[in-house]
Amino acid sequence: MTRKADYGLHRTTLAGSGYYSKTIVHGTLVSDTDYNIHSVIGIPPLPGMLIAFKKYEICKRKDEDSIIWERRNVHYCRLVREYSQHSILVGKKLVEDPRFNTHVPALPVNDIMKIYDPFNRLKEVVAHPRDSLEDDVVTFLHEISENIGLEPDLWGLTGSLLAGIHHPMYSDIDFIVAGGNYSETVYEYLKSTSFPKIVNWKNVLSRYYIDPPLLKVVSKGRTRFLWKPGRIVSVTFIDGDILHPKKCLSESGALSFEYNRFILGKIVDFEGRINIESANGNSLTYPPCAYSKDYIVLSFDHVLSPILSEEGCIYVKGQLARTVDGFEVILLGTKEKPRVIIKNC
Repeated sequence: MTRKADYGLHRTTLAGSGYYSKTIVHGTLVSDTDYNIHSVIGIPPLPGMLIAFKKYEICKRKDEDSIIWERRNVHYCRLVREYSQHSILVGKKLVEDPRFNTHVPALPVNDIMKIYDPFNRLKEVVAHPRDSLEDDVVTFLHEISENIGLEPDLWGLTGSLLAGIHHPMYSDIDFIVAGGNYSETVYEYLKSTSFPKIVNWKNVLSRYYIDPPLLKVVSKGRTRFLWKPGRIVSVTFIDGDILHPKKCLSESGALSFEYNRFILGKIVDFEGRINIESANGNSLTYPPCAYSKDYIVLSFDHVLSPILSEEGCIYVKGQLARTVDGFEVILLGTKEKPRVIIKNC
């Protein structure tokens, strides 16, 4: 793996690989020199760049009734309405990433002015909640503590709450939960609750054709839900950070996302049946993956996580590539082939 210094991370004022390693995870926010706010994607960075997309930019309030994110009278407009390939990529700065044979959104490390630490931010909110939304963060965590036990060091915040630009009445509560084993405990608890799940079906169905029985599987995985009237909660599960990313486990070994290991060769269209043997918890944390006898199935879209967690046969139309380590990887939901078909066998 490339040495940490080769990434250029030491150039920022927040030097120290230890700080970076624990702080920059999937969902971390960073501000650039123009005070725009970018969201980090949980894959290793390119040399001198973070893989991140601009999510908020400074703007002017159009009228007094408009709902807008703000901090100390500085107003922000949200640029990404849903997490689709279109929203994340259109209008963003893209660079070529040879690992994936594609272009990705990126932010030069030298342009980073501030890193918003998801885990420290949550500790601040719990210690001194300042409004009704932050009060609800504390109440929700209390419910978690009473039902399954709380691992406070594994919980963080993302979204507008992390940046401190949230609207107390209208913003969601966006959590990060780090660590595979504890994440599974949280996930199973959420599935057992009666919280109504929220799925942006219009967004999902425009990108995927999914058989109705598998749509029910998607509905079952409760990671964004109505916790109580007027308050939406989302939970993103992660395992690892940008310098120590997760691995997709299979019978033939572990597919690593490390910078110099995860390199895809020629990408071709794929159509066929896949018998998912086990997800080994890999389908829950970002990016979701599972394995069959011949393939590792990988998606950079959390929407497909519940499907990849189910053992059994599925029929897919996606893409196929081989890594430098010899893993055959089926890719679902890429921007080059966004209309993926997933059916029961």
